[in-house]
Amino acid sequence: MPFAIQKILIAVADPSVKTNKAVKRGLEIAEKTGASVELFSSVSLTGSYGDISRAESREFARTLMASRQLELEAMCARLRRLMPRISCSVQLDYPAHEAIVRQALKSRADIVLIEAHKHNLFARLLLSQTDFALIRECPVPLLIVKGARPHRGGAVLAALDPWHAAGKPASLDRRIIEAARGLVDSLGGKLHSAHVYAPLMSFITGSIGGPAVPPLPLPEERRYADRTRRRFIEVSATYGIAPKNAHLRAGDPAYELPRLARSLKAHTLVMGAVSRSALKRLFIGNTSERVLDALSCDVLVAKPPGFRSSIR
Repeated sequence: MPFAIQKILIAVADPSVKTNKAVKRGLEIAEKTGASVELFSSVSLTGSYGDISRAESREFARTLMASRQLELEAMCARLRRLMPRISCSVQLDYPAHEAIVRQALKSRADIVLIEAHKHNLFARLLLSQTDFALIRECPVPLLIVKGARPHRGGAVLAALDPWHAAGKPASLDRRIIEAARGLVDSLGGKLHSAHVYAPLMSFITGSIGGPAVPPLPLPEERRYADRTRRRFIEVSATYGIAPKNAHLRAGDPAYELPRLARSLKAHTLVMGAVSRSALKRLFIGNTSERVLDALSCDVLVAKPPGFRSSIR
């Protein structure tokens, strides 16, 4: 079914900050779609604040909540001139990603927006543990906003997996395309597809006992690349994407996807996420994290149909 955006939930970590990229992007989407907007912030209730009793800590949390509510309402009041259908809510909850998921379920949001922050030490955009927890658990599409400028043209790049590797269901590609088309309709641009595959490698023992990678015979490598390309073009065509807009790359996704996104001037990369065991997540999570951190454009993360968050 088409990805229709009628309710936007924007997570606001600090309402006292006047400039919030997620809020700007949310208003931009709402203006194009007519969706309503809810600003949401949570106050952590961990049971202890320093050397005070549990009752005092709860009272302190309620005081923080009242202060956060006033700040969020002030933000709403400023934005209501631009977006009349805007509301705000604050909840006592912990941890932050669970609070956001519970509010998304309660509000029946169609999309959740969060802001990626710049890390001062490395001067690049990095995602926090809360962000990655939301990627795993958010039951609705999650838009991680990295850019502040309004979208004017550009591309929406859908990262597909024609071989459905790592346990990804075929239906996830369909959900990715639906979400990507929804963004094209609301933010403009052209729909493109992408797939990055690892070149064939055969390992032999090196002279010091470590693995060595000898070059494969050229015909074998070409057959593998041609087979991958045919499959990718077939899958893209299934979703109405012309071969000229289907981009196949060989190499490291953490390098190739950001490079491709820059070359296309993509404003958003749409990718899929599936739940996995903790062990498998540790093994394959590093590549996903490097891709997400390396991208300079926004990232929309979609879940397969039937996904159920473990958070209630």
